[in-house]
Amino acid sequence: MNFRQIENILIIVFLALNIFLAYILFGKSFMETTSIQSNINIQQELKNNEVTMNFSPSSDDVQLPLIAGKQSRLSTDGGDRTKEQKLEWRDSTEELYGEFKNPIKLPALTENNVDNPTQLSPEALKPIEDLLASGAIEHGQEYYFLIYNRQRKIIYYGQNTYADKLAMDSSAELLFHLNDQNEIVSYELSHVHDVSPQGEERPLITQKNAIDNLYLYNEIPSKANILSANICYQQTLSVDDIIVFKPVWAIMMQLDDHTTKTTFVDAINGTIVQNAPASQPVNPTNDGDKAGSQNSQAT
Repeated sequence: MNFRQIENILIIVFLALNIFLAYILFGKSFMETTSIQSNINIQQELKNNEVTMNFSPSSDDVQLPLIAGKQSRLSTDGGDRTKEQKLEWRDSTEELYGEFKNPIKLPALTENNVDNPTQLSPEALKPIEDLLASGAIEHGQEYYFLIYNRQRKIIYYGQNTYADKLAMDSSAELLFHLNDQNEIVSYELSHVHDVSPQGEERPLITQKNAIDNLYLYNEIPSKANILSANICYQQTLSVDDIIVFKPVWAIMMQLDDHTTKTTFVDAINGTIVQNAPASQPVNPTNDGDKAGSQNSQAT
């Protein structure tokens, strides 16, 4: 075993120890929140605040491990791509920027057919799915639709990392930038490889618990419409080229006709994630707003 292998093993051990200690620290907070939940009829409180949901929250048990992978350096060779494009590797963000010579048309995507930005129609997404299947984008078939941000004109895809759970993180995403004609003009791509579970699967809080916690932490405004609540993976630690991801609940809410936000709940300890991935659309956004880096993510 060479020195580099020993170093990597030690890094993983220290990462695991840090995560373990962090969850012990937050465990008390989670237990207190659970105790409060048992004394409040949160579903009734949500109704009293005119909060609606597009689904019935599940109480099914889920278990997932932490996972780790390595950041990929992607190719800037566009000679064999099926779509002519200009490619540039950006060291500062470890992502590939691609600009198409001819914009990709999305004829079925109109401003009038996007009631829920988490559920674009198959017809609207078909040109993108064809693009990914064609090999025009490196590792393209590993990415799946997450969200459409109409105000920022960005369609977000996440990398399938483990157990069919997508990453919602700047280290493993694909962002399509649209022009005013709803054509794809460019994209940003980041990727992780050699993804593997770290340790045993851990019991996660349920979908219902995650939404209840949002209410207890005053993160659900009155008259909000909760559009979706899904488990995804998000970066928790990074050392050299090794990235450790934890499972989180990504809960998306429609605040009004022009404003949506997504808040992340740690799926292991139930706390609100205070530092969302920077390149994801964060904070409630209206026309012209840009992403921030707090826990509520406009999507």
